[in-house]
Amino acid sequence: VTLQAMPDRPTRKDALDAVELLEGLLIEFPFVDDPSHSVGLSTLITPVVRGCMDVAPMHAATAPTAGTGKSYLFDTASAIAIGSRCPVMSAGKTEEELGKRIGAKILSGSPLICIDNANGELGGEDICHAVEQPIVEVRVLGKSEMPKAVNRFCVFANGNNMTVHGDMTRRTLLSSMDRKTERPGEYPFKSDPVRSVLADRGKYVAACLTIVRAYFIAGRPSVTDTPMNSFGMWSNSVRSALVWLGYADPCETIETARDNDPELQQLTQFIIACEKDIGTGKNNAVSTSEMADMVHGKMQNMADYANLREACTPFMPRGILNTMQLGKWLGRMRKRVVGDLHIAKRTSNGVNSWFLAGK
Repeated sequence: VTLQAMPDRPTRKDALDAVELLEGLLIEFPFVDDPSHSVGLSTLITPVVRGCMDVAPMHAATAPTAGTGKSYLFDTASAIAIGSRCPVMSAGKTEEELGKRIGAKILSGSPLICIDNANGELGGEDICHAVEQPIVEVRVLGKSEMPKAVNRFCVFANGNNMTVHGDMTRRTLLSSMDRKTERPGEYPFKSDPVRSVLADRGKYVAACLTIVRAYFIAGRPSVTDTPMNSFGMWSNSVRSALVWLGYADPCETIETARDNDPELQQLTQFIIACEKDIGTGKNNAVSTSEMADMVHGKMQNMADYANLREACTPFMPRGILNTMQLGKWLGRMRKRVVGDLHIAKRTSNGVNSWFLAGK
């Protein structure tokens, strides 16, 4: 690629001109709000400047229906970063399978890992580690060994009504799009962002570099009071450069992802139910077997535990509470704060009891 000439000390005006060039690529993408639009810009910029940071958050795109432009956004970013459309892979049927597929991509040295059509929920330990850890232990297909690899890649994901759950919510910038038509795939794009990039790729690479470099030359002025601790280098470069230029904070979309997290929603319902039907504190600690007695009417009136029964529905196949499944879930959710409360555990004579504790 032949880079366009860039000023040695780009100014804010140079950065604004550069971001205007990138805006021309995104003009027809139907972002639902300004933070989602900022995530779109970060999607274009981050892979180009990835070498100046140890890790970068996952960039994800979601929309109500197929054909809205989610994959096209990543194709445009890939065209700038590596000069071709974005290579993709499917999520697989399980989190373990996804982890192995991500591992294969990491070992191949791919600078872009794009999970395509991740419809529904996306999360798990493997993808969390791949996004956040500077050194990643990689699952290898067909082998028990886990070699280590340096994190030098960007992770993308897209899906219809896609949500991220658990710890992935704080690791994900979620760009929402909505064409607001029944068949968005039939929308006639007037421009062709990928072709525009490939026709003069160096111009767009230079624009991405100019935006971040201009912010550095300006002394990296503080533009946000909310740190992004796991991704400090990305936050102090791409994120801050965009906010410095007057764009919405792309990290605002993290709160949207958190609000839509099905795992958090389930935990919130459970904590509210326990607070109403059982109470808080160690004196109200109960085992999963005692919870089973409560929801099945073996302790007082079943109506006294209506909220708890509803909150335990995901653990009640065929109407019977699976205490082992519930216990494992409580162990995973332990200490995660919702409001002022979290699930805590105490053990007596080898039996675990659970209760709600304050911060």
